[in-house]
Amino acid sequence: MEWIKAGPARHRSRSGEAGGMSYHRQICRTPSTSQIMNVLKIVFFIILGFLPALGGLFTDTGTWYASLHKPVFNPPGWVFGPVWSMLYLTIGLSLYFLYNGMNRFGWKMWSLVATHHFLNFIWTPAFFYLKSPLLALLVIIALLVAIARLMIIQSRYSRSALCLFIPYSIWVCFATVLNASIWYLN
Repeated sequence: MEWIKAGPARHRSRSGEAGGMSYHRQICRTPSTSQIMNVLKIVFFIILGFLPALGGLFTDTGTWYASLHKPVFNPPGWVFGPVWSMLYLTIGLSLYFLYNGMNRFGWKMWSLVATHHFLNFIWTPAFFYLKSPLLALLVIIALLVAIARLMIIQSRYSRSALCLFIPYSIWVCFATVLNASIWYLN
């Protein structure tokens, strides 16, 4: 919404006589259709960014995960929720900026986004539900390839998208080392 302050304006009283001056008349403008569509696109891409989080429904750290030998650099469990929440947000915003930079996504781009999201989604069930650090390691390596491909495309079309994707790519590299270490130690 845009508020505009009007300058002095004379107004008449109900009896028709000239009245005082009004210095603070404000006008509210309704958002344009393109502004509304832009907000809806942002919301859509943020929701899209959070879709892989549904893989967390298959997370049961329970006794199996607690019994695993972990490397010394394994973060405490409470770190993962806030970190992934921020990363899913940045994934969504990154996709929004990429979409705007490309003016649209063709089927190849949607296929890459779907592949990325699918790999991100299935890592959690592979690791926690199937209790297979090796399978999860193979999934996360494929995920890194999808991330690298997305970053190459982002570098061509949207610097903002690329910058928003960098923390996520660093985290997934760290998660890959952590996953490989857990597989090796067990």
